[in-house]
Amino acid sequence: MRASRKTRRFLEISANLAIVIVAVVIVGNFVWSRIRPKQKTSTPEVGNAVSLGGVNWKDNGRTLLMVLQKGCVYCEASAPFYRRLHDERRGEQPRMLAVIPGGQADSASLSFGARHTNRWRNKRVAS
Repeated sequence: MRASRKTRRFLEISANLAIVIVAVVIVGNFVWSRIRPKQKTSTPEVGNAVSLGGVNWKDNGRTLLMVLQKGCVYCEASAPFYRRLHDERRGEQPRMLAVIPGGQADSASLSFGARHTNRWRNKRVAS
């Protein structure tokens, strides 16, 4: 069955209109992503105060704070450096505090090895 001339014309106009609408949406999204105001992200800077529940900074003296992520390949690759840094420090200064999101004790043993886990206090400081 052959479509009438009127039906064919309607389908052509509808298809062209749909193409124009899709093109306008794509161009509009592209332009909007370029002109909308950028969101400012806060990044930590040297000297910024860090607040962690359960940690009294005044009693600790100088503290090296390391924020690590379980499963992070860069954190895992740096584990020998952290071990050496921990072993070569003089006495107990500076104190070393590793913050691992989730506060799981197995995170420290995963990152620093079983023989170093007893040197690291596995304490949940923030939830």
